[in-house]
Amino acid sequence: MLKDRDVWDGEKLVGFFPSVRACGTATAAFQFWTAEMARDHLRLGVFFGALAVILQIPGAAEYRYTGAHDEMEDKLDELDRDQVLDVLADCLKRLGRADLIKQVPGAEDYEPDPVSDEWEKLLDKRTGDRNELLNVVGECLDKLVVKPGMAEIDEPRRLPWWERWRPRQ
Repeated sequence: MLKDRDVWDGEKLVGFFPSVRACGTATAAFQFWTAEMARDHLRLGVFFGALAVILQIPGAAEYRYTGAHDEMEDKLDELDRDQVLDVLADCLKRLGRADLIKQVPGAEDYEPDPVSDEWEKLLDKRTGDRNELLNVVGECLDKLVVKPGMAEIDEPRRLPWWERWRPRQ
């Protein structure tokens, strides 16, 4: 039989065993599933926020990931937030939608600087293929919007309500 300690990691609710017969924490089921659903909806909102930017680029609705990785994510990880914004702004300019940079959270008053020579060369290689440039836009939006938004949801500074309701021992 599943006991309370099997779904709790210290003071954190980590799972729910979906069997009525073996469940010692049936009352937690409603709170656990509601909290998980709320988390999923918040995460979906973050994703849709980034998607709303890229879909305003002409032809982006037909965009398909090309599979060409060439360490773009790793290269972007080496940059600070303003440099990633510079890369994104350059890509958006090449795609004819430089104005979209203002829709990225935290970039409303941002004024882009020119990208480095290295990035200029990397982006020049991709300019001939719209999907390749959209790949870079997607990577930038993931780094600037999606990953920080997910981290904010997944790593709260204080215990969420569904972890605070249980009396501490």
